[in-house]
Amino acid sequence: DMPFSETILGQLADSYRKIRNTGRFLLGNLSGFDLATYQSEEGFTYLDRWVLNRLAQVDARCQEGYDTYEFHQVYRAFIDFCITDLSAFYLDVAKDRLYCESAGQRRPAQAVLYRIIRTLSKLMAPILCFTAEDLWGHLPKLPDDPASVHLAQFEDVPTIGESLDETVEGLRTLRNMVLKELEPFRAQKHHSLDARLELTLSPADAALLEQYPDSKADFFIVSEVEVVGTAAESSVNVVEARGEKCPRCWKRSAGSDNAQSQHICPRCNDVLKEIETPS
Repeated sequence: DMPFSETILGQLADSYRKIRNTGRFLLGNLSGFDLATYQSEEGFTYLDRWVLNRLAQVDARCQEGYDTYEFHQVYRAFIDFCITDLSAFYLDVAKDRLYCESAGQRRPAQAVLYRIIRTLSKLMAPILCFTAEDLWGHLPKLPDDPASVHLAQFEDVPTIGESLDETVEGLRTLRNMVLKELEPFRAQKHHSLDARLELTLSPADAALLEQYPDSKADFFIVSEVEVVGTAAESSVNVVEARGEKCPRCWKRSAGSDNAQSQHICPRCNDVLKEIETPS
């Protein structure tokens, strides 16, 4: 006998909603994406490479689940990837690049999103047939792509370079500690981007953060990050960031461009000039 109740149906509906919302976010950020850059790895960040390697793991796990008729394995892989890896982590970090950066900085992130939604559409087709067809119908197509996802073939997703799982797992633990410390700051009606982090790190955490080459502020979703020292255990002090809040990206910057009359930060000012300048 299988258990059946309104609670179980509610949990399934919630899981499905999260998968669908993840697909909607991925598709919604492909506007202006150039399919010619689909296979290019130029401009990939540390987390771009990590999430594509995670996608390769999910792809292998799902295909194995289908081969052995263990559909719960496919479902579990989907839920973990969409909620834990994408929504709560990778997409959260990538939002600033997707929303506020120039087109050249945004395209590598869009290439990652395209690879993810293309693979997920195919993998979900046998068990979420209507949703998969809906996503596929809105997906930019390659020349050889069939009109229906149910005519498309599974394709093995390649990994990119060495595994980054161990390092990223350590960074996520550090990030979770920071997010917990940000909660009282947010409770005072501040946004996390109003914050400046003063980090005191253990030698292990300092070594981990040193391996992360991209913006530390974007990783923690704050305006500034400063490592102020080392100690046996890591700790964080959250203070209000210096400078004025940019109305475009919401980050605080001491170098806002007053000539713009709206206190736009230097990064956003450069992006706006690029948009306004005809190519």
